Parts: sequence; C-alpha cells; structure tokens
Amino acid sequence: MDDKEMDKIIRRKVQKEMEKSLADAYDDPFWAQMEELEEDARVPPLDVQDHDGYFLIVAEMPGIPKDKVDISVSDTMVDIRGENALECDIDQMDTAYLCNERAITNFHRKVPLPKPVVPDGAEASMKLGVLTLRIPKKAEVEEASVKVKVS
Repeated sequence: MDDKEMDKIIRRKVQKEMEKSLADAYDDPFWAQMEELEEDARVPPLDVQDHDGYFLIVAEMPGIPKDKVDISVSDTMVDIRGENALECDIDQMDTAYLCNERAITNFHRKVPLPKPVVPDGAEASMKLGVLTLRIPKKAEVEEASVKVKVS
C-alpha cells in the first residue's frame, strides 16, 4: 500500500470519527436545546453537580441583577432566564459614542436533569454575577415486592 492510499484511509477514518462526534453532540441533552433558544440570547456557562440528595447548578450571569433572573423548575428540567436592561437616558440619545459594545443581553439556558426533583424545594442565590441553585431530588421509592400464593 502506498502513501496516497494510506492517506485516503486515514482521512476517511478521521472524517467518520468527526461525523460520529457531531452526531453524538446533537444527542447530548445539554447541546440539543441550543436550536430552541432565542437568536440573540447568550447561553450562560454553568456547572451541574450531582450530590446524594440534591443537584447543584452554578451559572455565570455577569451584569444580570437578581431581580431580573427568572428560574422555572419542573420535575426533570430547569429553565434559567435573565436580562440586563441597560438604563438609557433619553436626553443622551444623541451622544456620539466612540465605542458602544454593551447592549441589552438576554441569558437563557435549559438544564435537563437525569432524575426527578422537588421543584418547590429549590433554593437560589446570586452573588457577584454567579447564580447558585440547589434543587432537592425526589426520594426514590423502593419497589415493594409481595409474594402471591397461587390457589
């Protein structure tokens, strides 16, 4: 086998691996939601920790005041939204900016949870633009086993 044939084989193998990786990424519940989000929304980076009795979610939401954060928790999903509405003085609308990079920013992230949780037990706090959300897991019900006599 010469070098050209070997290159083709290697390229095909690399291409197949890349295609598989992309397909796997679209199946990942954290990435699959990206198509559903608003076009101008930023996706806050977050960590999801699985503890014995609860999940802990820590999300970076810089510039978002805590009164502009909206969190919805269902049995298996957390929806986090936030908006930093920049205050704009109408009298200064004709100001000549040399640079204007800050704008109204919407944050939105859906977080699928692998086990059911207790939505009413969720607790959230925010400090220095970092949201911390603690959600208790539902108690696992042990399946009862009953012996049945055949008559």
